[in-house]
Amino acid sequence: MAKGSVKVTVYKQGSDPFDDKLESNRTMIKYMCEGQGFGELGIHNNVPRSASVVAVDTNCEVYSLDAKIFKKIINGTNYERKIKLANLLN
Repeated sequence: MAKGSVKVTVYKQGSDPFDDKLESNRTMIKYMCEGQGFGELGIHNNVPRSASVVAVDTNCEVYSLDAKIFKKIINGTNYERKIKLANLLN
């Protein structure tokens, strides 16, 4: 997140997705602020999102990253780390 803050909410355990009052079953789990990121677990594990993120500030600014690019960065980072560790072990 570039600036501002957001709140992260999830549905309470046991919520019925077809309940007319589903939104009243949301609970806030945390606030996040500038410099923090979110959404990486869903992309990394190829699963639907597990939480909702809502802007708290009117000046909130976030960046998005394409899933393919994100995975390429993560895989490249892991590869580079493995090479460094292998070199240390040798």
